[in-house]
Amino acid sequence: MWSWWNSLEAVERFSFWMFIVLIIGLVLGAVGTISTRLAGRQIDRLKAQRDAAQQAEIRQQLADTQQQLTEQRKREAAAREYRRTPPIVQVALAAAAHDKFFVEIVAENLIPFEFNYMVMTKGNSILSGIPLERVKVFPETAKRKFSSAVSVDLRGIRDKYLELKFELWSLGTGAPGAARASSDYHQEVHGGR
Repeated sequence: MWSWWNSLEAVERFSFWMFIVLIIGLVLGAVGTISTRLAGRQIDRLKAQRDAAQQAEIRQQLADTQQQLTEQRKREAAAREYRRTPPIVQVALAAAAHDKFFVEIVAENLIPFEFNYMVMTKGNSILSGIPLERVKVFPETAKRKFSSAVSVDLRGIRDKYLELKFELWSLGTGAPGAARASSDYHQEVHGGR
């Protein structure tokens, strides 16, 4: 039959196995805790690396955007400066034939402009036609010299004096430009009074 002794031995065996299960449970718990902490640290490192990569990407995007804005501002400033730059031209009146003259225009910069002109004599008498509209000119690097034929009524010349009245405006701003050199024609002209 079952005796106290058998009961004690059964409890002892049961306690031994329970002790072993407890030890295994503690070991497994410790291993799990350590694994969880190591995994947490690894996750934290990965998050930190991801965050650092995202921050670097954001910084690069900000730098690129700032560079694009700087370049755009420079282009806009250059465009504003270009629009403010007046056209600069040299103008001369040259004789070609008996009553034919040419207005010769040399653009010193590439600013587009429009102009009109009249040939006059003393007393502001007009000897050429009166312009009805302005002539538009778009200078290019390869083409800076322009000419326009003008007929002059030689009978109206006074004291052998001709004057070229030349006006020009910038196409960018509409502001007057600068005509350099003399616009007066001081050559002996045959005919007239």
